[in-house]
Amino acid sequence: MAVQYTDFSIPQGASFRALVRIASGSGGPIDLSSASLSGQLRTDYGVVRTAATLSFQMVDAPSGTFYILMTPAQTLALSTRKYYYDVNAMEGADIFRLLEGSIFVRSEVTR
Repeated sequence: MAVQYTDFSIPQGASFRALVRIASGSGGPIDLSSASLSGQLRTDYGVVRTAATLSFQMVDAPSGTFYILMTPAQTLALSTRKYYYDVNAMEGADIFRLLEGSIFVRSEVTR
């Protein structure tokens, strides 16, 4: 399974909701019906401390479509900077990386 790369830019203090569709190398959908998803943000690869934990909402598991979610409180707690994330799917004892990239958090202006 090929890992997809996607970068995001999000405003600090706002809800984050990104629709993602995971596809195979040939472009067909990856069925996530029996998978559970997990994901985290970190300031750099190899850093022990987690900056945030991502939440997920499955939209259409057979087509590999889901939302990545963060609350306003989660994004407000992040510093303005670039973070790195990944999303893994767990099926039984197997873990597959589906998606990775960076998330840039932009400063909040309105308070």
